Amino acid sequence: MVYLKYFLLILTFTTCTLLPAFSEAHPVIYKGGWMIHSRISSDRIDGHVAYSLTHRFALGVRYARIEQQNQTASSVWPQLGFLLKRWNMDAAQANIYFFGGMGVQDFRGSQALIGSLGAQADYETRRIYTSIRGETLLSTLDAHSHRVTAKAGIAPYLADYDQLNTWIIGVVSYRPGTDEVVRFAPALRFFYSRYFLEAGSTFTGKWFVNLMTHF
Repeated sequence: MVYLKYFLLILTFTTCTLLPAFSEAHPVIYKGGWMIHSRISSDRIDGHVAYSLTHRFALGVRYARIEQQNQTASSVWPQLGFLLKRWNMDAAQANIYFFGGMGVQDFRGSQALIGSLGAQADYETRRIYTSIRGETLLSTLDAHSHRVTAKAGIAPYLADYDQLNTWIIGVVSYRPGTDEVVRFAPALRFFYSRYFLEAGSTFTGKWFVNLMTHF
């Protein structure tokens, strides 16, 4: 699975150069739409490409390279996303998603089967944003990964879709089984048209960058 290390590099190049964002990575977007999302951090690389078959279902592929307790596990799997419920309000939107899949993992030179299951809920206006996302990866080699991430942010100014939007975000992650179970990171988020960039760091130097687009 060494070649999978290049998966994220291809994703990042494509995201930044070929495609013309919205305020969060949704597992499902509009019917017929493609979504490309890559996340690079000090202990994790995650890439996701998905195509929305309908406004409720999306099918894609995920790649994750996770460093945990001085060990590294690389996994790839097809993922199905499902929009359970959406609330469209006059000046706000809220969503609940489920997603999951099964694939293979490379851990300490051995191959394993993995299963992924997660859920996401978000609420957003033009001024505020909140979300919570939980995901678990279970491996037949016991290289499990569990994470819950909550975000809350505010836009210091209002901008239209064709203008640069800026958000100030606080990110709290719960990561059992790691050397830093609870992690807080302030972040800045920018999006313009279909381009999205989010970057932040903890006070101990654990950084992350999110890149995303859709078309």
